Amino acid sequence: MVISSKHELFVFFGSLLGGMILGIIFDFFRIIRPSDKTNFIVLGIHDLLLWGVITTAVFAIIFITNNAAVRWYEFAGMALGAVIYFMALSTIFIFFLTAILRAVKKIITTVLKIIFSPIKLFCRMLRPLFRFVKKRVRFLKRICKNIRSKLRNQLKRIKHSVNKI
Repeated sequence: MVISSKHELFVFFGSLLGGMILGIIFDFFRIIRPSDKTNFIVLGIHDLLLWGVITTAVFAIIFITNNAAVRWYEFAGMALGAVIYFMALSTIFIFFLTAILRAVKKIITTVLKIIFSPIKLFCRMLRPLFRFVKKRVRFLKRICKNIRSKLRNQLKRIKHSVNKI
């Protein structure tokens, strides 16, 4: 099969672009990575997910650029693309993605506050009722405890008197 230089150049530049995409994927996972104090199992799952996504992306890049025909310069192009991305664009991407994630987190927090504020207000309104019931339950517990202790004493007396007979 004859492959033209033009096609090989297209494959190489596609691999460069794919390497940059791999760098973006890596930075995204680096931003959402749990803290160092996280359980090592969670970190392991996070790393396995990262490598699964990276592997899938590499296969997709090879399939898209060269119809799944593997050439050495595809891997060189991906490595070079990743290096170019990390040297030129990584800090900018991390800055913008972090800002976007903070904004999304703030929006979600605000929406959840709006959703849960009526529930919170309802619970505050029921708090005096809960306190009233709690006091009554304590009172009933004391009454039951007193009745139980009196019954025990009576049973002990009966048992003692039966044992005398």
